[in-house]
Amino acid sequence: MRYLIVVARNEPALYEHLRTRHRGDPRVRVVVDRRSVSDPVTTAGAPPVERRRRRSWLATGAPHELVELAREDAAESPGPTPQPSVPTEEAPVQMSEKEILEDPQRVTRWVAESQQMLGAAIPALIEERDHVRQTLEAKERECERLQGELDQLRGNLGALQIEFARLRGEREAMSETFSGIVGLLGQAQRPLDEIARRLHVVQPVAVDRSAV
Repeated sequence: MRYLIVVARNEPALYEHLRTRHRGDPRVRVVVDRRSVSDPVTTAGAPPVERRRRRSWLATGAPHELVELAREDAAESPGPTPQPSVPTEEAPVQMSEKEILEDPQRVTRWVAESQQMLGAAIPALIEERDHVRQTLEAKERECERLQGELDQLRGNLGALQIEFARLRGEREAMSETFSGIVGLLGQAQRPLDEIARRLHVVQPVAVDRSAV
């Protein structure tokens, strides 16, 4: 019994996987589906095949399809040229008939599980994206508010600096005025000191009237 695995053209990774897996099995051949949508299920000149199901797996959206070749076709079709066996460290892994029949179901189950996981993950990702967007918008509004407060504080700081400069100028002017007043007081004090000194030197003479 020989088998033909037809892989959808949009599944190159699956094709490489199956081709590598069945490379050492002469009963299994892996090909890529080259038919267009309008082509019939069997191409002209192709050997008669016996399908496991009436409807093509590829037509239902499956990634690949298993085709069992007829026994007479297997007998008539020339087999591959036998190659001398070369001892290798590891023998090629061959797929049993049961595994070949279950492989489409396994892949379909994987696809269904992947779709289920994506269906559960995508809403959570969308919700997380909306939450992050709302948080970002709130942070942007907070930044705008803080920027306004910073501009206001800068304006207040400028006004305070102007007021400080004015007060410092007034203090310097008052200091100069006070210094001038102290100088004038010092100049006025000197004549007063001179008068006091003179008054202290000239003392009045007391008159003794008892002698008269």
